[in-house]
Formats: sequence, structure tokens, C-alpha cells
Amino acid sequence: MQKQDVYVTGIGAVAPQVSNAEMLFRHIGEGKSCLRDSPRFAQLDFPNTAAGFIDGEQWQHIAAEFDGAVAGQPQQVVVAEFTAKQAIRSAGLDPDGFGDVAAGLFVGANKYSAGLTELHQLAGCLDGDGRA
Repeated sequence: MQKQDVYVTGIGAVAPQVSNAEMLFRHIGEGKSCLRDSPRFAQLDFPNTAAGFIDGEQWQHIAAEFDGAVAGQPQQVVVAEFTAKQAIRSAGLDPDGFGDVAAGLFVGANKYSAGLTELHQLAGCLDGDGRA
């Protein structure tokens, strides 16, 4: 395998309270935390109610851009598609023609966002060389 340069031309991101990379970087640059009081934790009488979570309003924004019915889909799938579309648009690529260019998409998530089942499903979309 030969060494090849890789250029990042587009990014997408979702985090608690932010729905794109620009918002996330601005949030971090202003020294703001993505944590806030969780109504669910307060309802359960937890002594510490701080949590990072996607609330209903943010979820509706994310789900509105999902291709197909959100019902029955794991949230990780919906968020992954949302951020992938951001990255493709950020790179100036046409989502419908993405497979026609020499491009790749890197998906990163914490261990609570993507389980083995989801990673296995994702791997099924790749060829023997790890390409979609």
C-alpha cells in the first residue's frame, strides 16, 4: 500500500446544544460547555443533573433532514446521516454524485453512539478495501 495524502475538505458535527461544526467550534471558543441540567435526571432526583444530551427541539431539526421515516431507525443512524450530509455539503460535493468522485467519508462516534450492531451494519456497506 502506498502512502497517500488525505485532505479534509468538509466536516459535519452534532453535539449537545449544537447542530453543526461551526456552532460547535464557536461554542468551544467561547468557553461554553455542552452540558446542562437534564430534566430527566432532576425528575429522578439525581444529586447531579448535569448531562450532555440532544433535546427534543434539536432532535426535530436533525430528524427533519433524514431521508425516509425516522420511526424505527436507531438515533445513531439518523445523526450519522445528518452529519454525513453536512460534511458532503461543506466539501462542496453533490450528495447524489458523491460516489462518482474520489472521496471518502470518515465517521467518528463515542462508544455510546455506535454499538457493535451499527458498526457491523456500516462495515457491510464497504468493499474489501474499506471503500463504500
